[in-house]
Amino acid sequence: SVDILNAGTLVSRIKVENTGESAAVVTAQTSGALTLTVPGTGSTLVASPSDQQTFNATGFDGVIDFGGSSGFDFGANRQTATKSATLTPPSSDLSPYIGTGTVSFTESAHSTSAVTGPGNVVQSIDTSASGTVTFVYHYTTIGTLPPGQYIVSQPSEPPGFSDFLESQNGAVIPNSIGTDSIPVTLNGADSVHNNFGELREASLSGFVYYDHNNDGIRQLNEFGIANVTINLTGTDDQGRAVSRSILTASDGSYRFANLAPGTYSIKEVQPKPFRDGKDRVGSQGGQMTNDHLFAISLQAGQNGVENNFGELAKPGCKLPGLTMYHTTPGHQLPGSSIGPRVRFYLPTLVPLITRRPRP
Repeated sequence: SVDILNAGTLVSRIKVENTGESAAVVTAQTSGALTLTVPGTGSTLVASPSDQQTFNATGFDGVIDFGGSSGFDFGANRQTATKSATLTPPSSDLSPYIGTGTVSFTESAHSTSAVTGPGNVVQSIDTSASGTVTFVYHYTTIGTLPPGQYIVSQPSEPPGFSDFLESQNGAVIPNSIGTDSIPVTLNGADSVHNNFGELREASLSGFVYYDHNNDGIRQLNEFGIANVTINLTGTDDQGRAVSRSILTASDGSYRFANLAPGTYSIKEVQPKPFRDGKDRVGSQGGQMTNDHLFAISLQAGQNGVENNFGELAKPGCKLPGLTMYHTTPGHQLPGSSIGPRVRFYLPTLVPLITRRPRP
């Protein structure tokens, strides 16, 4: 059988202002529903967080600022509710939960947070929602094991995940990342909760590109620069040092995959045929100095994109006048107009020129 728990959280920030002449009691209601559709049954688990707060408002004080004697900011009111169900054959279809792979859940959130009170009241309601789905397997024992020393092992990681800590009977096993094995001693009693932790893989990616208009924003008619060295350093959430290096691909892209949560830094080795341009911190956030993106706090499963390094043409280079050629996909730049040092960084845009030997 499988236990499924839907834990839903609503956060409503409610602000009110009594604009009537008379004093009144204003009630702020935080409520809503988080509905989880359960694979294998077609049924739903509805978690319904709810709470209410009141404010004794005076008559209107003349300013709509959600403050003073006639207005109030209730702050962020966080409410959580849970709903659970147990799937047991033959009444439930357990096929989605058997074997390898993933199970997809769909959850929708609906807020009914509201304000009640006098007829003349100005209100502001801002609500966000989140949900956590937990499911627990229960197995029927088939046969028994004699007392002795055993090892429970996980042969491979599920797709899209990287290895994390193992635990046994509720206690984390130190230094167990990368082992995927748990020693077990049986002495006549069951050994339970031999668990293998996983993390959603994270990544950092971006481009090195020719920034034709020097605005720091990568655009479709600005081609990527290949064969540029990008270095990644940092420390993951287990205190382990991380150091990697990669060359940009033919389109100027790079990607550091299979990263654990942690704090990272990305540095570009300046390609000498180009002049340094503007850089850009990607979607995950961080700080920046020249050719260096740092203080990048990466979370589990987060894919930071557009960590970009812009480059400019050096004085006398003909690239600025040739950018228009790349507006048509697959159109090459005239190789005779570009020197060999630049051709090395633009392998798909500039054809290699070979000279015939003299007769």
